[in-house]
Amino acid sequence: MKGGRARCCCSQSLLLPLLLLLVGGATGRTVTVSNVAPRLDVDGRFVDAHDGTLLYHAGTFYLYGETTGNLTATRYPWGSRPGSVQPTIAVYTSPDLVTWTLRTTKAYNHNGGAGWIPSVIFDANTGRFVMWVGCGGWCVSTSYDGIHFVNTTLQWSRYGPGVGTDGTALFVDRDGTGYVLFSSLQNANHLPSIEKLAPDYLSSTGELIFTFPPSVTWVENGAIWRTATGELYAAVSSCCCACTLGSGLQTFWSPTGSMRPEDGGPRFQTQAPYGDVNCVHAGADRCGAFTPHDAPSDLVWHAQWAHVAPLPLNGTTMFVAVGRRWLSGPGHPASPPCATMCSSDACDAPGYPIARDFDVWQPLVFSPDGHVLPFATTKMDEFTVSLP
Repeated sequence: MKGGRARCCCSQSLLLPLLLLLVGGATGRTVTVSNVAPRLDVDGRFVDAHDGTLLYHAGTFYLYGETTGNLTATRYPWGSRPGSVQPTIAVYTSPDLVTWTLRTTKAYNHNGGAGWIPSVIFDANTGRFVMWVGCGGWCVSTSYDGIHFVNTTLQWSRYGPGVGTDGTALFVDRDGTGYVLFSSLQNANHLPSIEKLAPDYLSSTGELIFTFPPSVTWVENGAIWRTATGELYAAVSSCCCACTLGSGLQTFWSPTGSMRPEDGGPRFQTQAPYGDVNCVHAGADRCGAFTPHDAPSDLVWHAQWAHVAPLPLNGTTMFVAVGRRWLSGPGHPASPPCATMCSSDACDAPGYPIARDFDVWQPLVFSPDGHVLPFATTKMDEFTVSLP
């Protein structure tokens, strides 16, 4: 991805063959994943693990996310009303991305197990999984089975104790160095930046690796990933506290291709011309809540993005944007009242269990010159992949 990058679009008729090519062809068993049908577990219950991430390890797919059980949208978590309930972290496992088994609804033990937007990596040096969960600061836990996490400690960013974080995203680079991308609640403006992790990935060193430009504010739920060709990307989601409108997914590319300060750092730049891949406007840097583009017609998926997950499939890696479609499941209200802004009363829908919400797993498709193509041209109600 060098110099002036040409624009490239792909038609719906070409999309599936392109996707199969990206994941290594149809040489293994294939499965079809739906983004518009209820995702059920092996017991026929709704898969209730939202706003989290997917992870593949040793033949198993792990799904980590917030779980709320039978909680209805009249008592949504984080609300100020009496009886508000906080979500805990659930873990599901699957051999194939479609057959899911619930393993636990309390993956870690701090503060009663309450937490938000989990990010999980596997540490090959120690053979353990490391989970970072939003809990005011960061609640960091470890696990040897990827399901039951212990030894939880409360960690803080370089801003210090009492300054909350939002949308934690862990990334381990090819040299084994770890990083965390997060938004700071300092001054309540959700500014994103990247810090370097300690060698054991259990805390931040506080070393600043990159601060995004001041125009990138009121964002959360980031991601960093590197493709097989070495290209380095990041993304952040526009703030959307449980809004049915959904959020933009602002995408960045690093001209240095390196996370190391001695190499100049990543110096992430907004991808052009597709700055926000969930926006119908090709030239828009951002769509979604807290931006000028906040009409439903501006967004492709009405989903709040939580992460971009790398999934190895048949020898290559597919990158999947994970998002939640609030109040979208069976029995959802016909006209949900919540639209764009954060509010303790957002998404009130009497009697609707928010465990039913649909999730979007949108594979990223790259143009020949390295653009992440906009979802307007790559939107997938379902997709078929060849398993490892």
